[in-house]
Parts: sequence; C-alpha cells; structure tokens
Amino acid sequence: MDSSFKEAWQQLAAGEAALQQLQQQLLLLQQQQQQQEQEQEQEQQHNQRQKQQQQQQQQQQQQQQQQQQQKQQQQQQQQQQQGDLLICWPNKFERLGDLILLQQKSLQPIQQLQLA
Repeated sequence: MDSSFKEAWQQLAAGEAALQQLQQQLLLLQQQQQQQEQEQEQEQQHNQRQKQQQQQQQQQQQQQQQQQQQKQQQQQQQQQQQGDLLICWPNKFERLGDLILLQQKSLQPIQQLQLA
C-alpha cells in the first residue's frame, strides 16, 4: 500500500505541475491576445486619424478651389463690366437676345459718357 500511495502522490504532484504549466501557458496566450487586440485598436485609431486628415485636406482643397473659382468669376465679371458698356438689363417682357429699347432718361448718362 505504501508504494501505491507513493505512486498516487507522485502522480498528483505531476498533475499539479502539469496544471500549473497549462495555467501559465493560458495566461501567456491571454496576454498575447490582449496585446494583439491593443495593437489592432491602435492601428485602427491611426487609420481613422489618417482618414480624417485626408478628408480635412480634401475639404481644404475643395474650399480653395471654390475660392479660386469665385475669384476668377469676379475677375471675369469685372473685366466684362469694364470692357463692355452695360446699357440696361432686359425687363420681364424682353429676352436677352431682343433689341432693348431705352427710355429717354437712360440715354442721358450714356451720351454724357460718350461725350466725356
């Protein structure tokens, strides 16, 4: 009986050692998994920051393009106004292609401009 008790005790000790080893391996695997998850989360956050920066840059570029277009339009309008003598706008009965008839009052400033 002593030998069987001794064997059982040794097996129990070996089983406990194996159990401790497995617990350590499990703990190590859990730590590795947590580390991987943290790295993935950091990478996702980094990617999100990059996307946000790209979107901000695109928005800034679009705003700059819009501002440039507005400036160009303003310059074109100014050039047209400076180059062409604007007689009058068509009223609701006339179209842009129609001959615009001027009232006597609106002729006076044009005559003054031509005389000056």
